[in-house]
Amino acid sequence: MIFLNDNTTKKITKYFIYVVIIGITYTFGALSFKNNIEPIPTLRKLKSSPSDKIKIDNTQFYNSIIKDEISKIKLYFENFNPSKIRNEIINDFILPDSIVDLSIENGKYDDCYIEPIIYQTKFYGIKQRGIFESNNKKKLLIYLQGHRGFPCNFNYYKEIKEQLNEDFDFLTFSMFGLGFNKMDSIAFPIKINKKGNQYTYHNNSYSEFGNGHDVIQFYYDENYPNKKPLSLFISSPHFIINEIIKSNKYDEIYLTGISGGGWYATILSGLIPEINSLYSFNGTLPLIYRINTNSKGDYEQQFSELWNKYDYYTFYFLSLFDNKNNLKRNSFHIYSEFDECCFSSPEVNYFEKSIRELGIPNLKTKIFKGKTEHNIEVKWLVNNIKEVN
Repeated sequence: MIFLNDNTTKKITKYFIYVVIIGITYTFGALSFKNNIEPIPTLRKLKSSPSDKIKIDNTQFYNSIIKDEISKIKLYFENFNPSKIRNEIINDFILPDSIVDLSIENGKYDDCYIEPIIYQTKFYGIKQRGIFESNNKKKLLIYLQGHRGFPCNFNYYKEIKEQLNEDFDFLTFSMFGLGFNKMDSIAFPIKINKKGNQYTYHNNSYSEFGNGHDVIQFYYDENYPNKKPLSLFISSPHFIINEIIKSNKYDEIYLTGISGGGWYATILSGLIPEINSLYSFNGTLPLIYRINTNSKGDYEQQFSELWNKYDYYTFYFLSLFDNKNNLKRNSFHIYSEFDECCFSSPEVNYFEKSIRELGIPNLKTKIFKGKTEHNIEVKWLVNNIKEVN
């Protein structure tokens, strides 16, 4: 039997209390991060909105160009040829079937997903995934997360699934190179300039790049000289979505995403005419509204070769037309008025005005007045989907 004096007992008690406090603190921190509860949202807001970031007021500029801009948009829509434009974009920005390896496997990925089926593409050493959950329904909801990575870290994603679970199958994506699509290796061909030699870019520890995916801008394959760098970015979800649509024969397909995921949703809805309705949350804004703002975005958002020829209006219009060129689809673009991250007043107000004056019934904007949160308004989304039904 071991006897402890009072001092030893006090020390053990003190250290035990320390261990308990540390354990509680760690558990609370881990749960807060996983479920995106306070103080995590506030800390993220402070990180994305430093005190020295000043919002530039371009109201005078927008007032001077808005009428001319709307006139040009109307003329563009009147002469819009959806099938021709869609085929041109697919030809330049979707990789050929011959170099894309698509595999399907059952497997447990995360407690957040119920009996998931993992669809994986592989090209140039790059692996990208979509997580499919079948409830044997005739409706499909496709969800795309933004730059913050893992969908299951956000309560709005979980709430969407909970509220639509009875009626929908689910297909979920992280962005290219982020979340569950973070890459461990890449090996794609590059050319630094038009006269340069062809090289292969190898990296077997891509995780060192963190959240960066701008390296794709140097992609160039002499065997497919027309394919642009953004092909690496959008080909995988394009292949996976089309494969699932082909295999399941859905009656209705809905596509939603936030931030970079809203960008993805807008692009993919334009290229996949089987999608019935698009809901993009703080995902895009026409290029004219990016002048001297804090919402320029990454390479894919503004600096890709895609934007040398097209504007976001191209994809807004494409997302309205089905594969027979009938104006039968819905396209919603939703914003928080004072969003803490991207696309806020006054730019979104002028964009809303341009859409309103265009008068296309199926193309709509929604601005949540006074809101600052960079998130999905789940109640509005779910109610809207049910109304569309």
